[in-house]
Amino acid sequence: MINSSRCILLLSLLSCGVSAAAANSGSSMAILHGAMSVGVANNIYKNNFVLNSAPLPQATVTKVFWNYSLAQSQIPAGGTLQVYLCQGSTSNCVDISSAQNGTTSYFSGKVAQMPFYLYYRVNGRVPMRYVQGRGDTQLSINWEVR
Repeated sequence: MINSSRCILLLSLLSCGVSAAAANSGSSMAILHGAMSVGVANNIYKNNFVLNSAPLPQATVTKVFWNYSLAQSQIPAGGTLQVYLCQGSTSNCVDISSAQNGTTSYFSGKVAQMPFYLYYRVNGRVPMRYVQGRGDTQLSINWEVR
């Protein structure tokens, strides 16, 4: 009887520990505010992400996953789509031009509640027409509280 009581107590403590660990990490999804679109070459465009649920206070980023809707194939010949994922300021950006979707640890350790946004443009001397991305541009921010 005493051993079974100890076992139940130990299991209770272990489950509390697992719950506490799970409560200190999470993921926040975000969608781009407005459509990802371009109309003029060499013009810089900025769109903010809107979180569907805020990270916990004191949470730091562990990993960020992205999927953006504007494709290089939609850009006129001779133009190059440049896309930067930024957090907070334009000095805190990572170039994600080479992949429409992917993951980065670039923001690891940064404050998770600081807003993310896309900075993008079409480089080159190309005749532009208005082009809008197909589908949603999304972000998933994995975070933890230590």
